[in-house]
Amino acid sequence: DQAAALHYVGECHWRLGNFAEAHRSLDRALALERSSGDRLSEGKTLNVLGLLSWDEGNYDRAIADFHKAGAHAQEIGDKQLEGASLNNLSLVYDEQGDYDTSLKQYRRVLELYRGANFPRGVGDTLGNIGGVHLLLGHFREALGYYQQALKISEQLKSTASMSQDHGNIGLCLLGLGEVDAALAHLDQAIGLATQAGMRQDQAYWLRVKGGGLVEKGQYDLGLQDYRAALAIYEKVGAQAELLETLHDYGQLHLLLGDSASAERDFKRALGMAQSIGLDRGITLNLISLGDVEFRRERPDAAVALYEQARQRAA
Repeated sequence: DQAAALHYVGECHWRLGNFAEAHRSLDRALALERSSGDRLSEGKTLNVLGLLSWDEGNYDRAIADFHKAGAHAQEIGDKQLEGASLNNLSLVYDEQGDYDTSLKQYRRVLELYRGANFPRGVGDTLGNIGGVHLLLGHFREALGYYQQALKISEQLKSTASMSQDHGNIGLCLLGLGEVDAALAHLDQAIGLATQAGMRQDQAYWLRVKGGGLVEKGQYDLGLQDYRAALAIYEKVGAQAELLETLHDYGQLHLLLGDSASAERDFKRALGMAQSIGLDRGITLNLISLGDVEFRRERPDAAVALYEQARQRAA
């Protein structure tokens, strides 16, 4: 019972972005579960620890924890836990750009969740499949998956899931050029995330909304939302999200003609991406640093950076 309480306290801290507190509670829970031989609870805690490591940008540890959780689930025949660990492992593959592997695994997760009669898991996985299509630029396909996920979230009255679904629909609409409709969904996402106390989600949708405002030419409002998102990510220590927001912030500085600030943002983001092994972040910031050099009329330096990015993308 003590282990279960510590697990839930740790999970709450993780969702609220209190990573250090989350580690303390979850590590204590894991030690108690192992000492008592509770394999199911140990697997669930490993799964949350994997998510925590993923948020911190520690992908090797996240992958290891998800594999351990999945092994426990198969050992005791728990389809719901097996699906959760496989789903979360796929999120890491998404971050690393291995979309073929993640899509294959998400489809397996859907089978497991439907077999276990777990609608919330089905909704989450539909959203994750939509996420792969979104990353690949297939906005119309992604929108369909997110709309299915939103229906399930509304039926379950899940504030957290509704926030994610509205935000993801907003992303698709931005991709399709429907900016005003996107901003309306993003406002709902921000409001629901704030209501649930989910600071990382709040920061992410602020960042996305900032991008939408920039598309409309409302640069001051866009900068304001980017700054708010950066402040939240700095506070919770979410490195992957922080470096992605820094990249967006730098792009806006470049658009406004402030090459010095843009270069500072891109270099900081590049260093963070290299330190946590985020391949997509490295490539994007190499391209952006090439853009800075091109603006400065230094074509040789720009070509060198673009070529590094091209090789990585290939």
